[in-house]
Amino acid sequence: MRSHSLLAEKRTPKARYSTTPIPFPGRAFLAPVCPPPRTTPGQPEGPGIHIIVGLRPSYKRWAAAGYLAVLLSVNAYIGRDLFLVEYTGRTNSIQGLWITMARLAEEHWFQPAWWAVHDGGMPFEHTYMPLVPGSTAFVAKLAQWSPPRAFNAVTGVVYCLGPLTLFLLAWWATRAPGYSFSAALVYSLTSPARAVLAETGFNPDLLWTNHRLYTMAVWDDTPHEAALCFLPLVILFLWLSLERRRPIYYLGAGVSMVLTVSASVFGAVAIALSVVCLLFVLPVQRLRSNILITGAIGCLSYLVISPFLPPSMIATIRANQQAYPEDQWSWGSLAAVLIVAVGWSILWFILRRWTQDRALRFFVLFAYIASMIPLLEVFAGLHFLPQARRYQPEMAMGLALAFVFLARPIVESLPRSAKLITCIVLLSAAAWLVVNHRRDARLTVYPVDITRHIEYRVAKWVDLNMPGLRVMVPGSIAQWFNVFSDTPQLSGASYSTTPNPNQQAAMNNVLTSRGPDEAAISVLWLKAFGVHAVTVCGPRSSEFWKPYSDPRKFEGLLPVAWREDDVTIYRVPQRSTSLARVIPEAAVPDPGSGPSLPLHELRKYVSALDDPGMPEASMHWKGSRRIHIETTVHEGQVVSLQTAYHRGWHAQANGLPAKVSRDGLGFLVVRPECDGHCAIEMTYDGGWEYRLARLLSLLTLLGVLSYSALRLARQPSFRLFWRAE
Repeated sequence: MRSHSLLAEKRTPKARYSTTPIPFPGRAFLAPVCPPPRTTPGQPEGPGIHIIVGLRPSYKRWAAAGYLAVLLSVNAYIGRDLFLVEYTGRTNSIQGLWITMARLAEEHWFQPAWWAVHDGGMPFEHTYMPLVPGSTAFVAKLAQWSPPRAFNAVTGVVYCLGPLTLFLLAWWATRAPGYSFSAALVYSLTSPARAVLAETGFNPDLLWTNHRLYTMAVWDDTPHEAALCFLPLVILFLWLSLERRRPIYYLGAGVSMVLTVSASVFGAVAIALSVVCLLFVLPVQRLRSNILITGAIGCLSYLVISPFLPPSMIATIRANQQAYPEDQWSWGSLAAVLIVAVGWSILWFILRRWTQDRALRFFVLFAYIASMIPLLEVFAGLHFLPQARRYQPEMAMGLALAFVFLARPIVESLPRSAKLITCIVLLSAAAWLVVNHRRDARLTVYPVDITRHIEYRVAKWVDLNMPGLRVMVPGSIAQWFNVFSDTPQLSGASYSTTPNPNQQAAMNNVLTSRGPDEAAISVLWLKAFGVHAVTVCGPRSSEFWKPYSDPRKFEGLLPVAWREDDVTIYRVPQRSTSLARVIPEAAVPDPGSGPSLPLHELRKYVSALDDPGMPEASMHWKGSRRIHIETTVHEGQVVSLQTAYHRGWHAQANGLPAKVSRDGLGFLVVRPECDGHCAIEMTYDGGWEYRLARLLSLLTLLGVLSYSALRLARQPSFRLFWRAE
C-alpha cells in the first residue's frame, strides 16, 4: 500500500502506438492511447493523445476508504457540538486571543502592521502563529458567522482530521489498513499521556478519557493539535521524498511543513523530532544525501513562513522563556539531553538488530523521544525544551502508533478464531468509549449566555465609559476583553512573544505586589504605561484565574469607578488621555538600565508625565501603520510614545526626518527638530527584517510554483497512480 500521487512519466515508443490501456492491478490509471501510424500517403498521422480512465477494484483501497469514513464519523459524532455552539463560557484559555485576531486583524495578514490592542502595542507578527486565527477569520467571512462560532468550528475540524492524517501515515508506511485504523482509533479514544502524567501520579482511569477534545475545547491546545494534524503528512511526504526523490513529494513535504509551523511553534519542534527518527531508520548509506534533501526542504519551508517567524521573533521567544525558572536552560537541561540521547541510541541499536520493519522502528523511536520530554519534566524536574509538559499530544500520537504495531506480531500469531474474538472485544470497547466520550462532550461543550459573564460585562462597561483609553484587566478578563471591545489593554497576548520585557515587569508588579507601599509603585507602572483604569478581581469573583496577591491594595489609593461581584475597576489619574507625551530629554529613562527599569528612573519619567508645564500632544491612528501627532516641542524636549519600540517605526516632523530610538521602558522616543508647533507623522513598515522576510517568502513561493509548472509542462503525458496494495 502506498499513498496517492500524481506522477508524470514519458511515453515510450511502444506505448505511443498502443491501443490497449496499461493495467495496474489495484490502482486507478490514465493510459495514453494514440492512433496507429498512417497507412496511405498523405494521411495525417494524428499525434493527439486520447485518455482512457479506468479503475481496478482493490479490497485494501476500499477498506482504507471505509476506515477513513468510520474515523471521521466517530470523531464528528463525539465533537459535533463544536460546529453548533458560539460561546461555551470557557474563558480560562487564550482562545479569546485568536478570536480577537480573527475579528480585528483585517489587512494585518498581508503586510507588516502594528497591533495596538494588546501588551501596550507590538508587531502583529508577535501575536500568534497565523493558521488558526486566519482560518477562523476566513470561516467567519465565508459562512457569515461570528468569530467565536467560526473558531469553534475550526476546532471541530482540527479534532476530526487529526486521526485521519495519522491513519494515512500508518497506512502508507505499513500497508496494513486494519492496524492503521486501530492506531488511529486508539489515538481518538484514549489518553495515555494524561494517565501517565496525572497530577497525583499514574491514574489508569484517565486512560479512557478524551483528553484531546478537553484540551482543545476547554484549554488552548487548538493550534498545537492543528500542528499535529499536519505532522503525519510531513513525515509521509518526507519519507516519500527520501525514498523516491521526486519533486511532487518535495512539494508535499514543504507544504505540510509550512502548515505545521504556521499552526504552532510546537509544530517546528515536533518536525525536528520526527526528522531525526526518520533519518536513522532509512538506509545509512543515503544518510548524507537524505540530510541535504531534508535540509533544503526545511530551509525553503522556513523562508515561506518566515514573515510570521522571523529570526528576531525566535530570539524574543527564547529570551522570554528564559525569564521563567521553570523554562530556563540549566545543567539539568544538559543532563536531560544526555538521558534522552543515550536512551534513544540504545533503543535504535536494539530495534535495528531486532526488526527490519522501518515503520515499526520509526514509530517506537518517535514514541520514545516524544514521551521522554514530558516524563523527565514531571518525574525528574528535568527539561531541555520550554514548557516540556505541553508535549503530551506528541506523546499520545507516538504511543498509539507504537502500541498497535508492537502488538501486531502477537495478533498475527493468533488462530483465526482468537483474532475474531479479539476484534469483537476491542470493537465493543471502542463503541463503549464512543458513547462515553459523546456524553462527556455534551458536558464539556454547551452554549452559554456570554452577557452574564464578568469578562463581557467589564469589556462593555469600559467601552461605554472609557472608549479608546488604555486599561489594565487581569486573568481571563484580559484574555477575552478584546473579543467584546476595541479598547487597547496592557496585557492580553501570549507572554512568550511579548517584545517589551518592561511590560511584563509592570504586569508582575501590579499583580503580585502587596501592601500600600507596593501599591504606590504599581500606580507608577500604570501611569508610565498610559493606563487609565485597572481592574482588580477578588477571591469571590467569577474571574477564573484570580491572579492578584493582594486584591485590596488599591483601596483608598485610587478612586472606585465600578464594582460588581467582587470585581472592582479603579481609575488611574492621568494628565492626558493621549499615549504621546512631551517630556524633557533629561526625563527619558536610561536605555541601558536593563529589562526591568530601576525605581528612580520610573519616578523620574512619571514626574515628567505629571508636570503641568509640559505641552499636550494629540495622537490619532490612521489605520494600523500610521500615527499623526500634533503638539508643541521646544529645545531640550522629546516626544515619548507609550508603545513598544520597534525598528520598523519611522518619523517625520514638519516634513523632515526625525530620529526614533528606544528608551529604558522599551518605548518609542521621537526627537523632532522643532521649536514650536510640531506635526509628527509616524509610519510603520516592519523594518528591513520583516520586509526582507516577506520578499524571500514571495520569491520562494514563485520559484517553487514556477519549477513545478515547468516540470509538468515538460511531460508529454501523465498517469495517475492510486497505489493501494
